[in-house]
Amino acid sequence: MTREAAQDAPCVDLAIAGMGNVGRALATIIAHQGANLRVVLIGDSSGSLADPNGFSPFSLVDLAAQKGSGARIADLSGAASGAASYEAALCDAIERARAGKRRFIHVELGPTELSHGGSARSRCERALKKGARVACAAKGPLVAGWEALVAAAGGETAFWENARFSASVGAGLPLIEVGRQLALGSPLNGIVAALNGTSNLVLGLMEEGATLEEAVRLAQSLGMAEADPANDLDGWDQAAKLVILARAVFGVALPLEAVERESVRNASATRLADAHTSGCRLRAIGRLRRSDDGKLAASVRLEKVPMLSPLASGGGNAAALFDTAWAGEVLVSGRGAGPRETASAVYRDIRILARGT
Repeated sequence: MTREAAQDAPCVDLAIAGMGNVGRALATIIAHQGANLRVVLIGDSSGSLADPNGFSPFSLVDLAAQKGSGARIADLSGAASGAASYEAALCDAIERARAGKRRFIHVELGPTELSHGGSARSRCERALKKGARVACAAKGPLVAGWEALVAAAGGETAFWENARFSASVGAGLPLIEVGRQLALGSPLNGIVAALNGTSNLVLGLMEEGATLEEAVRLAQSLGMAEADPANDLDGWDQAAKLVILARAVFGVALPLEAVERESVRNASATRLADAHTSGCRLRAIGRLRRSDDGKLAASVRLEKVPMLSPLASGGGNAAALFDTAWAGEVLVSGRGAGPRETASAVYRDIRILARGT
């Protein structure tokens, strides 16, 4: 959106749940270029902070800096304590926006809970039920609660009009959008992808001689791995992304447990050296494959990938190869992890939701 177009666009109110690495990056983006976007509510696991008039750009940058230094929202002046305070404040903020005839977007950046969606799912459902739109980076609500979100939105058509979740798969890469566009023009046979930037980074560092533990610590220091890296290392993160792609692109409900997984912990020095000797790299590769009867098979396995393939890139890159029946193979690749990259996708979703009818 150009600056001139943004100045003419109607004001949109935002609530942001989650002020970790991605939330702080998003707050900075909005502060610098978020014309016509008013952040009126911010929350983390400790509490919530509201400003009905919208936080100023300076306040957003300052709040992000305080969070980056270890502060909790509940510790800030004027904040309400307790995780439940955000949902109550969210309902009030949506009502104020409705009274002022402003569009409202709930931005979900909370931790992912894959088994049932956690509080992130609850917040997204509540926002949709109250007529707000949702930009969601958390995978849990989509993996465990897709049908509930669709029902909260008022049906499949309303769901796609009022919810965006590009950041849930591939960080800044528009994989969901590309997949859905390709599926309009040609049947999709499958997707082969390297979708976990943390695994790629860890495996790349191990190729250079680092131990698994050393590689994980470096990934954590870069903000690319959680304190508990199990979701990344054991394939759960990439499996969840395959489940989201299956539903969003293929229209198939795929249970998370149906995705076969192999852990990065199985990447021994012998396997890494064997891959290198054969001109390949060992990578955690996700696959979705449609069979002749229309069923989808999904897996995340350590595979040998030719060194020059985009699927072999390390350092946080990601790639997805879409196999179409009529248009051949279509590749999307680039930075697939990182707070700023993920925040850019969330901001893109916000802009799409803000301008939608």
